[in-house]
Amino acid sequence: MNESYTKRNEDGTRSVYYPDAKKKYQNKVKQYKVQFSLSDDDQSIVAFLENEMQEKGMSANAYIKDILTQYVNSKYK
Repeated sequence: MNESYTKRNEDGTRSVYYPDAKKKYQNKVKQYKVQFSLSDDDQSIVAFLENEMQEKGMSANAYIKDILTQYVNSKYK
């Protein structure tokens, strides 16, 4: 079996990590980096997005992934 290490989480649970599995996963996925800036007029959009993320309890990446998934699913229905 591959070498692994155990990490203790903040809540007291333990997680087992396999570094080789991470390398294989990184070879399978395609990552995108998106950067943009907003003008002062667009601050209402930023406030809306931050509020939505907070209400759903999601990180920015998870929220964007959710929006993209919903959009793609709506195109294929």
